[in-house]
Amino acid sequence: MSKFLTSRNGKDRDTNIAVNTALAGRTENTKDITLAIDVATTNISDPRIGQKSKFFFTATSLNAAVALRNMYVSEVAKGVVTITHPITNQTDRNFHMMIVG
Repeated sequence: MSKFLTSRNGKDRDTNIAVNTALAGRTENTKDITLAIDVATTNISDPRIGQKSKFFFTATSLNAAVALRNMYVSEVAKGVVTITHPITNQTDRNFHMMIVG
């Protein structure tokens, strides 16, 4: 169990809110994505992506669960990540993506 911070003065208020939000599991570092059809890569743009970011994917459809076994992050640059995956015409390869770092 986490201990939440309490505000003692106005100066610490914003920091305490940020820490308490993170402790509650609301870090605002997720994005919903869908893999592109009929191509081997999907580019995901997001200003939170950095060159050293790490990515975690949760499949939200059966076709996404199958694709998860054969996809990987092939390139990362500031603001964009490239995911390489099998070429299909399936339009429902949907994921929740978490960006860390």
